[in-house]
Amino acid sequence: LCCVVATMSAAVEWSFVYWGSDFLNKEVGFSTSNAAIAMACFFVAMAVGRIAGSRLARKYDSFDMMVWAFAISAVGFPIFWLSGTPALSILGLFLVGLGISNVYPLIAAIATGLVPGQSDVAIARLLLCGSSAVLAAPFALGVLGDLFGIKWAFSIVVPVIALALVIVLEMRKIQRIPAVAII
Repeated sequence: LCCVVATMSAAVEWSFVYWGSDFLNKEVGFSTSNAAIAMACFFVAMAVGRIAGSRLARKYDSFDMMVWAFAISAVGFPIFWLSGTPALSILGLFLVGLGISNVYPLIAAIATGLVPGQSDVAIARLLLCGSSAVLAAPFALGVLGDLFGIKWAFSIVVPVIALALVIVLEMRKIQRIPAVAII
């Protein structure tokens, strides 16, 4: 399940990295150069999110933080995707970047904690899955964009975020069951 969540978060993140400026250009009306510049908002949000997340992770449960991360992304995405106005689209872009920024580090921490003494195996699997998503997701979004337009291609982000959130909620529930109750 950790690998599935890592794959989904990388798919969302890198779909924005590859196609966010194209979306801003074609759907929101930014010029090509302004769309590329506006994407800096996503990367600033990622940096802010990771810095804040590294501090918050010392105080809060990783599963709870991932729920919040996906929830923030889920709020930001429709603002980005549906608003059609520059200011709101940038706000949505920022929120998606802020939310998604912490999922991969958090899932890596959880995965390595689940297999004491085999953290190298856990990280290798997460990297394989995440790297596969980095290669496949933007390509898939591009193919869908060619077929249906970039706006509808981006709609694949909705079920990806939703399914990842459901998986994290289930993982959190399983993790909180006492070991005696599982036996």
